Amino acid sequence: PAVELIKNLPCSYDETRYLTGSEIGECVVVARRKDEDWFVAVENGARSRQLTLTLDFLADDRYELIVFADAKDRPDGFAVDRGIVNRGAALDVCVRPGGGYVAWLRRLPLIRLGAIADLHYAEKPDWPGNRYFGDGLRRLGKAVRIFNERQFDFVVELGDFKDNTQGKAGTLACLEAIEAEFARFKGPRYHVAGNHDFDCLTPEEFFAHVRNAGQERTLAHYSFVRNGVTFIVLDGCYNAKNEHYAPGNWEWNDARVPPAEMDWLKRELASAKGEAVVFVHQRLDAEAEAQHLMKNAAELRAAFEASGKVSAVFTGHQHSGGGSTMNGIVYYSLRGLVLNSGAEENSYAIAEIYPSGAVVVTGYRKATSRRA
Repeated sequence: PAVELIKNLPCSYDETRYLTGSEIGECVVVARRKDEDWFVAVENGARSRQLTLTLDFLADDRYELIVFADAKDRPDGFAVDRGIVNRGAALDVCVRPGGGYVAWLRRLPLIRLGAIADLHYAEKPDWPGNRYFGDGLRRLGKAVRIFNERQFDFVVELGDFKDNTQGKAGTLACLEAIEAEFARFKGPRYHVAGNHDFDCLTPEEFFAHVRNAGQERTLAHYSFVRNGVTFIVLDGCYNAKNEHYAPGNWEWNDARVPPAEMDWLKRELASAKGEAVVFVHQRLDAEAEAQHLMKNAAELRAAFEASGKVSAVFTGHQHSGGGSTMNGIVYYSLRGLVLNSGAEENSYAIAEIYPSGAVVVTGYRKATSRRA
């Protein structure tokens, strides 16, 4: 725990407060905020003292409390304690002469989700230096184990769940295997449509073999609400004729959301009671490579901005990952899980969404992190 604290101590802070109990030359009691987290520290002087610190400076929400305090039974050691506190809670602090105390208060998010993208699982020869199709089961299994060790509201895969395994029969077998591995997550899970999901399967065939939480029949575009946040899943797998991708009728670099789905999106945003987050396979932000950008990305961004509700958009497709912030909306593109070889290769992310609208993405292995 102490190593985790040291790694997360900021170099600069957004706010500093000196608390009751501070005495010039005797004791310093300070609280400092960085983004959503507070750090409370006591540096004591020559005599022991007991303090009661009231957390009236916290936002009106729940916080995870991690305390590092002088150990009662070891004069040169410290003890660690944990708990959950709210605004106005009181911390009883006992410090020895020359001792100290640190409390790390981590604001608990409205939503904590896990994400993966571009597995391209298939039993076929790899493309050395680019795609390693057959390693998807192992990599997904490691990600799911991490997801199960933590408390998540749900997990989502951002498209290109599978690839073409020399025809329909082999592809369906691989799809069933990768879906079974995904189902090891002990919670709700969701799918986003990607172009390679339809390289040799019709939409009906693909969606018949995967499951989304709460749906009797798996849908291509849909929405759901968790903890007051509306999540909108878009299907951008349509060609220039607004026909859905299907075997022999798709191009990976020619994608769009069709008019009917665009109208549905606007209705969903209008009816959302609070913050909204969007999932879609293809990239929408200005930093995307041109061939990975949705053809009507500008129209989608305009709809997000006009709603005033969208805080983040999560995508895949461009395997290198990336993203940007545009007009206050975070666009995060997750690095493809299919990339590169080696036992330590992997890419997955944890996203946390806070009541303030802040979005924090923690990338694991080769995935990048982002805070906005």
